[in-house]
Amino acid sequence: MPYHVVIEGEKRGPYPVFRVIEMLRDGEALPDALGWEPGMESWIKLRELPAFAEVIEEIENPPEIAEGEESSDGKGSDASAAAKKSSPETPPAIPSSGESSGGGSGSAVAISMEDARAKAEVAARTRPFSRFWARFFDYLLVSTVAIFFVEVPPSPFADGATPSFAEMLSYVQQPEYQHVVQVQSLAVVGWHLIEGILLFVFGTTPGKAAFGIRIVNAGGGNPGLGKGLMRAFLVWMLGMGLGLPILSLIAMVAGLFVLLMSGVTLWDRQLGLRVEVAPLTPVRFLIVTGAVFLLLMLTAIAGLKFS
Repeated sequence: MPYHVVIEGEKRGPYPVFRVIEMLRDGEALPDALGWEPGMESWIKLRELPAFAEVIEEIENPPEIAEGEESSDGKGSDASAAAKKSSPETPPAIPSSGESSGGGSGSAVAISMEDARAKAEVAARTRPFSRFWARFFDYLLVSTVAIFFVEVPPSPFADGATPSFAEMLSYVQQPEYQHVVQVQSLAVVGWHLIEGILLFVFGTTPGKAAFGIRIVNAGGGNPGLGKGLMRAFLVWMLGMGLGLPILSLIAMVAGLFVLLMSGVTLWDRQLGLRVEVAPLTPVRFLIVTGAVFLLLMLTAIAGLKFS
């Protein structure tokens, strides 16, 4: 997503998100500088744009400062949403008498080494693969637990021979197997209700907790119940393609691209949420390793029902 920024009364851009983050860190752009992205009706402060809220918080409040001391009160996401009532494709007039028309200097910015490093910083800060594996952990946990509550027909692979297509077709048409599929599907749908409640109460889920991930409002605090439920289902639909093979691949690639380019996912942008990811310390690594090992053991035990 391209962004325009007002610096010294001059309208500059468009810039990719990682370039604006670099400008903020270098002091070239201030948190209270006006910013604009396609789809917004008017200019608002950079600190009020969800894509930059976290990095500005890190700049203004070092990590050792408690989260409760952050100055944001959640108005940023409301201001951002209000600014998007219409969808202009070009920046509106700067709300200042010192407007300049010099906006073409960065319109064709090549990805230099600095930009590449800044983009890598976005990836390191958002940790997209940790977020993916945290969600995969949750789905696998729910799917595995569901297997314990159903009767599974003996697998056609049980005798070590490779079954024919007709044998496989006969296997998946068995009522017991169809029941397994139904239970698994209901478990996944039910999980998203549970996930929304967990985000509301704890701001995390088992998989997210293992990877040190929390979901919070832009101004701090756990999401409301409505936001938690909405996020759970939006991620399932837009981020995982409802679990359907082709749609899932397309959705994950598109979601990764948007996250790396804008620093925030579509659903978190719309809901005014942000993702906090703890550093992968040695202790955190041991926690993740232990959690994955226990889950794999549970999955292996469940898999015995297919043999």
